[in-house]
Amino acid sequence: MKTLDVTAYGGVEVLQVVDRDDPPPVEGRVRVRMHAAAVNPADCRIRQGLMAARTPDLQLPFVLGFDVAGVLLDGAAGLVEGQRVVGMIPWFADPGHGSNAQVVTVDPTWLAPLPDQVAWEIAGSFPLNSLTASQALELGALEPGQTLFVTGASGAVGAFAVQLATAHGVRVLATASAGDEDFVAGLGAQVITRTEAASMLTAVKEFAAEGVDALFDAAAIGGPILPAVKDGGAFVAPAAPAAPPTERGVQVSAVQSRPDAALLARLAGEIAAGSLVSRVADFVPLDQARSAHEQTQAGGLRGKLVLDLSHGR
Repeated sequence: MKTLDVTAYGGVEVLQVVDRDDPPPVEGRVRVRMHAAAVNPADCRIRQGLMAARTPDLQLPFVLGFDVAGVLLDGAAGLVEGQRVVGMIPWFADPGHGSNAQVVTVDPTWLAPLPDQVAWEIAGSFPLNSLTASQALELGALEPGQTLFVTGASGAVGAFAVQLATAHGVRVLATASAGDEDFVAGLGAQVITRTEAASMLTAVKEFAAEGVDALFDAAAIGGPILPAVKDGGAFVAPAAPAAPPTERGVQVSAVQSRPDAALLARLAGEIAAGSLVSRVADFVPLDQARSAHEQTQAGGLRGKLVLDLSHGR
């Protein structure tokens, strides 16, 4: 099999495609023959060494990747050999053993069945980001009819948050990158183009005079956008470092993405039914991983870049 190794912390030149033997069976784990895995911004930050403090014992070389989309090579409770599956690897809990390999060994409780009608590139694009969005909304604890402001709704996590919230009957205001307003509006949100915080706060007050019930800050703006939340509301950051100090009784929390097979199965069903949309910018061979990292790091993509792990075994 081939793996995408990170040989040192640094630029994309540290990424190397390596040939290795397929891993043997491991008790309590299952092997998945991978077909697709997204390149996420977190992969770029890990590769650059910007998150090294979280993994002090990580040994080089290591393998990145959170998203799993492939075919089971081993059966497990509730899953059978040959079944299509998706999953999310909690990379920081077992750093270095990611999904950027043609065969991965994972805990079966991280996996959910993948409906046949979901294309591999879509399957590789949504596990981490849809779970993160759903778990962020759980922290916001919104009821139908309440209001939510989502920053960064052009991105994958923000776009999923908009879709899931509107499906729950929540009124959503969302920021979109310039030129992406129609896409975000199509997800069910009232849209404003992202600009400086003061202008966005004005738009929020027009949407909800006292402020919104909850804010999911997928764009990691932080403190400058906190006044958008009404007194006693909820502010959810995409990571702990992006969470501002609380004020006015606002409950500030940060989402920590975690595997959830039952939730992921539901999300996969919604993807299959077309009620949940995941954007893919391109489906690229593993030997184009360096370019995929460069583009993801630069930002501005319309959808995820997904690695095609099914060729050149």
